[in-house]
Amino acid sequence: MLIPPGYHYVAVLLGIWRAGGIAVPLGLDHHIPELVHFLLDAEVSIAIVDESFKDRLLEAFDECVKQEPDREKARIYTSQEVVLYDKDQIWPLGGTINPQALILYTSGSTGKPKGVVLTHHNLEAQVDSLVQAWKWTSEDSIYHVLPLHHIHGIVDALLCPLRVGACIEFAVFPSARFNAQAVWRRFSNPEPLIESPKHITVFMAVPTIYSKLITAYEEEASRKSAKVGEWARGAKSLRLFVSGSATLPILILEKWEHITGHPLLERYGTTEIGTALSSPHPPLLRQPGHVGRPLPGVDFKD
Repeated sequence: MLIPPGYHYVAVLLGIWRAGGIAVPLGLDHHIPELVHFLLDAEVSIAIVDESFKDRLLEAFDECVKQEPDREKARIYTSQEVVLYDKDQIWPLGGTINPQALILYTSGSTGKPKGVVLTHHNLEAQVDSLVQAWKWTSEDSIYHVLPLHHIHGIVDALLCPLRVGACIEFAVFPSARFNAQAVWRRFSNPEPLIESPKHITVFMAVPTIYSKLITAYEEEASRKSAKVGEWARGAKSLRLFVSGSATLPILILEKWEHITGHPLLERYGTTEIGTALSSPHPPLLRQPGHVGRPLPGVDFKD
């Protein structure tokens, strides 16, 4: 599946699982050689793609056939077609029960990205653990800015709120590039442009994003802009900020706490095991530079 964040992504992901398929989320910024590697390695037989990415995926599949001429050509559907599929017609994926849920690809820091198979039981265990540790409830509302082809964006920031019936608001940035000022405005604006407005309570990001947010704040503060007071008050009203996927420099943690009053919740995990360690919630017991203790249901050995 190659689909931007939003309703269609969620509907297609859950639809694949309900139909008994294994979902292979692809990154929106992946180039053709990367897509070819994923498609061949996962032996993809059906692709569901947003209309805007269809030509790129067709090009990738053409290259797959060049590399493996005997390979059966995959069927391609647009997300608009399958989400609006007539309920009386046969769903194109079939309906075989499958214990495997996801194939996610590692970052490729030690070679070509490797596919990691995650089962439904594995995902359920991860989600139950995080819901308990981070106190997710149906009253929460997350502002989702993370990529949806890695475990942080899928499990921590999507499946957890889905599990408890919380609100998920996907960020939409002009030109599809991260916009720090837009995020600050959303923190301080309790009336998002959605049918059931909810104030944001949870935000998750990687250290680079927090660094960009701090830089944007400091630039506004240097101009003595009145915005910064509004931004800081808005951020203070959230209940949880999480940082993961990379080492969080202590300077960023300290600056973020100074601006917002929130010591970031650090956590540690990998594609293979999911999120396994987390600093505590509530925040009084957190230690800077320490990713925390094993989550509920997780055992560790030295």
